[in-house]
Amino acid sequence: MAGYRLLLRPLRVVASLLLVVWLCCPWPAYSANTFTEPNGRFTVDLPDGWKLGSSQQGLAYAFEGPGAARFLIVWMPDTDKAGLLSTGRSMVKAAMKGVDQEGGAVDLEVNGNPAGWAVFRGKTQGLPLVALLGTISLSRCGTSGQVKRCGVVFMGVIPQNERGQWQSQIETVFRSIRDADSPATRDEKGTALTGAEPGKKGESEQTVPGREELPKPASSAPKVNVMDPAPTAAGSVAEVTESPITVRGVASDEHGIRGVQVSGQQARIEASGDIRAVQFSYSGVELQEGLNRIPVVATNVNDQRTEVILSVWLRKTPSAQSPRKGLSESDIVDLLENYVPPQRVAAVAREKGIDFAVSSRVEERLRKAGADDALIRTLRELLPKE
Repeated sequence: MAGYRLLLRPLRVVASLLLVVWLCCPWPAYSANTFTEPNGRFTVDLPDGWKLGSSQQGLAYAFEGPGAARFLIVWMPDTDKAGLLSTGRSMVKAAMKGVDQEGGAVDLEVNGNPAGWAVFRGKTQGLPLVALLGTISLSRCGTSGQVKRCGVVFMGVIPQNERGQWQSQIETVFRSIRDADSPATRDEKGTALTGAEPGKKGESEQTVPGREELPKPASSAPKVNVMDPAPTAAGSVAEVTESPITVRGVASDEHGIRGVQVSGQQARIEASGDIRAVQFSYSGVELQEGLNRIPVVATNVNDQRTEVILSVWLRKTPSAQSPRKGLSESDIVDLLENYVPPQRVAAVAREKGIDFAVSSRVEERLRKAGADDALIRTLRELLPKE
């Protein structure tokens, strides 16, 4: 037992090193429908086309899908639920930078064993990734009898733009993990069943307990905020005195923005490394005198679209009504709540200015929306002078 305890700390290092190699380098692989750990510690069902890539010290096992998705299973001796979760979070941080948890963690049961599930987002070498993290405390720890308590840490990694294609398969793999000597019952179609007696048909996979408890990615359309030209304080129509104009704004989506079109033309996207919130601009929009309606369409990585109509009034003689001087408090809150990083909000505020004072009440609201110290300082510096 003491030997296993000594192994725990280097195992976390081994898992982290395996992650680094696993994410960037392919391995020779072989196929299998069901993989049973060589020491009889656990069994997992693999979807068609998935393969075991490599293992380290007989404790960490990496699997590859037919696309870019992959998953890793690490067996942890003498480790309780908290230890499994701690190791899993360390693995996620080793695999990605800028880690952000999506929603809360979920407690569930997988094949009679207590389990947990969480989803994270981050980037590796600038590529947005989604990490699916699961932990299972196993009731049996192999056949040697030396270890009385153990579990597995499961981590699936998917490129963000392939999430819809692979997440369901990876979740199904996680739900199939079980003690190696637990009988696995299958129907004629090969669907894994849980809770059925050996040799009998059971319920289909769709009704396996725990499946509906796994959080699913929210399906939402992109959000579009047009910052320039800005509407007047009195209404939703922007007033300009010359043509052509440049349309600028921010498009955001929790899964990522693929592109933005203005008047049917592809807008320029400013490179930032985070496709969840992008600044766009399009120059040369010709206007006719009077009211003009300009369609702005944002498309996310799941091909969901949002169209907003920008209303612009071209007035050759400026009206007595002065245009809005800068961003409002609500503008800043909207940007923060729609995945725009604070540093980018600060850049937009410096460009457009603001029309509000940062009181203690306003600061509290901004911080709840995601503002950091640097953004608050910037907004105070931009405080309009009376």
